[in-house]
Formats: sequence, C-alpha cells, structure tokens
Amino acid sequence: MSFRIVPWAVALPLCFACSADPEPAAFVPATGACTTAATADAPVGEAGPYHAGYRTFPLTYTLPGTEQPRTVTVNVWYPTQTEPAEGTRYLDFWRDRDVAVDAPPAAPLDGCGYPVLVYSHGHMGFAGTGAHLGRYFASHGWVTIAPDHTDNTLYDTDDPRPTRVYYARSFDLSRALDAVRDLPAGDPLHGRIAADRVVMAGHSFGTFTAWASAGAAFDVDALRADCPAPSGVCAEADLAVFEDGLGDDRIVAAVPMAGSYQRAWFGDGYASVAIPILQMTGGNDPVGAAEAWDWMRGIDLTWVEIADACHESFAMGVCDTLDVTEGFRIVDTYALAFARYHLLGDRDAAVAGIVAGTTSVSPLVTYRSLP
Repeated sequence: MSFRIVPWAVALPLCFACSADPEPAAFVPATGACTTAATADAPVGEAGPYHAGYRTFPLTYTLPGTEQPRTVTVNVWYPTQTEPAEGTRYLDFWRDRDVAVDAPPAAPLDGCGYPVLVYSHGHMGFAGTGAHLGRYFASHGWVTIAPDHTDNTLYDTDDPRPTRVYYARSFDLSRALDAVRDLPAGDPLHGRIAADRVVMAGHSFGTFTAWASAGAAFDVDALRADCPAPSGVCAEADLAVFEDGLGDDRIVAAVPMAGSYQRAWFGDGYASVAIPILQMTGGNDPVGAAEAWDWMRGIDLTWVEIADACHESFAMGVCDTLDVTEGFRIVDTYALAFARYHLLGDRDAAVAGIVAGTTSVSPLVTYRSLP
C-alpha cells in the first residue's frame, strides 16, 4: 500500500509573507497520556468561536482488490481566525462563500490536537455536500476530512456502478485520514490531528459507507450467490475485500444520514458494529429506515427523524418543505452533540440531554433509541 500527497505547505510560506492573515498559532503537543477535552466553550446548538478554513490536496494510493493506483481529492475544513473572503466552489459546481481558503489554522485548544470528523458524500455527489457540517464542526475547533469519491462523483460516475465503488469509498476515507495525520513537517496542520479516534458521517450512499466503515460484516455467501450491485457482478477479488471487512477501528461513532442499513449487502452483519450509531432521516424522504428499525436489535442505535426534511436537508439543503437554515441547525446540532459525547466524553447537561433524547432540539424531531 502506498499513497502520495502534494503538500499544501510548499507554497504556503509565500502566502503568509504577502497576506494580512495571521501566522499559524503556536501549538505545543501534549506529552504523555492525553484525553481530548471538549473543544470550545460554546453551546452545542450554536456556531462556535472560529471561522472555517478550507483546503484540498490530491491523494494517490493502491486500492485493494484491484491493486491499481487510485487518486482522490481530499477536502479539509479546519478552525481559523481568518474571516472568509471569496470562498470556494466545490467541484467547480457548488459555491460556498463562508470558508477561508488556505487560511492559517487556529491552535488546537489542547495538546491532543484537533478532534476529527470524516465524511462520505452520496452517489454522484462530492465532499462539499457536507460543507455545512465541515463549517459547523470547524467553528467548534474540529477538523473535517472528506474525499471526493473518484468514479462516484457528479462528473465521473459509471452506469451501472462498478462493484469496486462499494468498497473503494471506505478505503478513500481511511487513506485520507492517514494522509492528513501524516502531513509533512512544515505543513500548518502537521502534528495537530487527533487521528487515533474519530467520528464519521455519511449522506445517502455515504450511509452504506458509514455502516461498512463502522464494522458491519458483509454477507459474503449471499453476495456470491446474488450480487446486489447494479452491475450484478461481484468477482472473487471483490468478495475477498468484502470478506476481510471495511471497518476502521479509529471510528468510535458514526452518523449515517438520509439512508438506511442495506440488508442485501450486510445481512445480519450490523451485529458486528460495536460503536454508537446516530441515524438521521427525513419525514419526506422514505429510505427504509422504519423497516430496518423493526428488526435491528442488540446494538447502540439512535434514530432521529426530522418531519418535513428532504433527502438534501442533510447535504446541500435543497428542500421545498423545510427551511434550509432550520434543517442545518437541527442536523448540525445532533451531529456535534453526538460527536462530543462519544469522542470527547463531553457530559455537559445540554449535550447529554440531546444525545439521550431528553432535550428537544426541535418539535419536528421524533427520537428513538435501542437499548
């Protein structure tokens, strides 16, 4: 296995020399044992004290099952003190004026480094569909890492979808996390990423990726007999990858959104998931969550259903029946509270109440949890 990154830091000192942006704040790594503290003294239901910085870089690695080089673009949102100016356009398509491109990062609030969210976009999507999460988490001192899943973005999706896409997405996430963790000395984010324990989120097809990366076992016998991929083909090399599993042990909690567990792929493999799962769906976006809820038992699963929410209420926000600002407020609040509770051990009464369902974020929410 190998990967290649193009360090952002190569050109960055020139930018610092000619820009009014502040220098990257000093960071002193912790020595000895470290438990990441809550990241910002700000209510979980409001934006935090930072602006959102944003950068990208290409990553090439060898994809198991194919032994071929695969290149993805890695998108990173992070906390900064720099105010956004012109913003960016994700995949040259979706404009975001609320990020400061290549801005110097703010210092992590403790010596453990920035806590991390990894994000998987949906079918024919792109990482920027999760920008609302990236910005919100960055404002609270987090880094969000999200690859554009090559062969499954807005511009390069094959029809039918190749079977390799179903496992490549999980490898994209894990290798992107490795790459940001291992940024070279001199890079402004070098040594600042708390990559040993992370939270994951996924939208739509990213829900499949979330379950896979969370450790759900595949029903390989069923796949061999009747592959449910659109191509209808699961070669032995593909089956070997599924049999090995796609779980990343660094993921300590996952937030699948606007999608449901896929029994055709996993069978009863959800029982292998040992981490907390927060499933979020919309009342105007039937995705099979209710059917799965009826038979899934024995895992730590919470289901938040938002009345009036559409499929894109969890991504780009486009929805005729739910105001985009209110939709993002609900989604971001639940995701951040869940992440702070399970990754950071944040037991603030407001955070704990949201996670337990005793604190209402919105009257639109129906909350359910499995013991």
